[in-house]
Amino acid sequence: MAKDKAKGRRRQRRDTEESVRVDSPPSRKERDWQKSHMTDQKQNSWRTVHFPQEGKYIGHVNMRGERHGEGFLLGSKGMCYEGSWEGGLMHGSGVKMFPSGDRYEGHHSAGQRKGWGYYLWNCGDKYTGMWEGNVMHGQGCFVWASGDMYTGTW
Repeated sequence: MAKDKAKGRRRQRRDTEESVRVDSPPSRKERDWQKSHMTDQKQNSWRTVHFPQEGKYIGHVNMRGERHGEGFLLGSKGMCYEGSWEGGLMHGSGVKMFPSGDRYEGHHSAGQRKGWGYYLWNCGDKYTGMWEGNVMHGQGCFVWASGDMYTGTW
């Protein structure tokens, strides 16, 4: 009877807490990626973590369990990102692939495209230039799939 009550409390605690699940063991591809990016496992705190709303993350985490440092996210909705993180958000340089086939390579700040970046749409259009708050902003060059081009300020 006491065992049943303890099981019920553990189950209830698991259901009410919004926590992350640490997956193990990593796949061969994940291990290869970790080896190629890892310098000192103890110092850098590498983890494979499943975030319920966002997907599977492999990389550095801080003391609060947030993505922080270099890492790779395979999003639950098909998006993937490899690059720098700070406080759980994309921050610094990285590459983001979207489910639509679009690709962004450049800088992020607080989870948004900011600074220099290159965006390639799946239709063949491409933009190289400055970004601010996820929109083209400042100097840049847009080339349509047809070959037409605009260079200037956005």
